[in-house]
Amino acid sequence: MIQSTSANLNTISRSSGTTELLLDQWIRILNQTNFTHDVINDPNWVPEENDESQDLQQKLLLEQNLLVQLNTLESENAKLQSQIDRDTKIHDQKSQRDASRKRELGLLRSRAVDKKPRIVK
Repeated sequence: MIQSTSANLNTISRSSGTTELLLDQWIRILNQTNFTHDVINDPNWVPEENDESQDLQQKLLLEQNLLVQLNTLESENAKLQSQIDRDTKIHDQKSQRDASRKRELGLLRSRAVDKKPRIVK
């Protein structure tokens, strides 16, 4: 009988330990439920964003801004290159025209004139 009572007391002790753990869990669940209920019913509550999502959003926004700037600069670069090409073409045409006029006026010697005549002995 003493052994049986001892075994029963051990069973009661284990059960009370398990019951205590269950009650602690239940209390945490109730506390979270009350908090959630209060938050949901609070008209002034504003959800906080996760820092990681804010960082990601900022990085995405920065990337978009940089891409817009890059596209703008590439467009400006293309316009400037086109202008340089036009100006170079115009300059070359003017240089050719000037050289042609100088040759016509005799101010520019042709290569045939620049050669020294050979003296034949």
